[in-house]
Amino acid sequence: MRQHAAPTLELGAGIRLRAFRETDAKRLARLAGEASVLRGTLGLPDPYLESTACAWIAGQAQRFADGIEVVFALAKGQQLIGSVGLTLEREHQRCEVGYWLGKDFRGRGYASRAVQAACEFAHQELRLRRVYALCFRFNTDSQALLLRLGFKREGVLRQHVVKDGRSHDVVSFGHLCDIAIRA
Repeated sequence: MRQHAAPTLELGAGIRLRAFRETDAKRLARLAGEASVLRGTLGLPDPYLESTACAWIAGQAQRFADGIEVVFALAKGQQLIGSVGLTLEREHQRCEVGYWLGKDFRGRGYASRAVQAACEFAHQELRLRRVYALCFRFNTDSQALLLRLGFKREGVLRQHVVKDGRSHDVVSFGHLCDIAIRA
């Protein structure tokens, strides 16, 4: 990766994946700090403060340049509505995909299009052979999204993560580059 920020991927109808910008910080803190987003994700701080968002955004270019991760802002026009990211494990030719969407933007296909584009980017541009995702067992919407995109359910990791002081099962999904990504 020679760029210093995630590239922009046009998804059509004014929807795009792009690098996060400093001007996204306030909206990022509000959307990612929604209870429904926090409940279904592992890596977001609670509460999600604007200062936290600013610091996180400031570090993204370096994490991209170092080949650690590629995190896209999911935008409708210029407005941030969610995020999809790839945590890279190049030595194993794989990455983990993670995503969230603000509650007011769900049910419109935005997350599906974003995850599909991120997976295509991982396979075609980063030349990774495998993309995987881990979902909380209770997050049936996310599981359905992954299955629609051609991911294969690989199993349940029992009590794999601790969130809010409680152990949770996660469901593992995998996608190999020789399998066509379906919309």
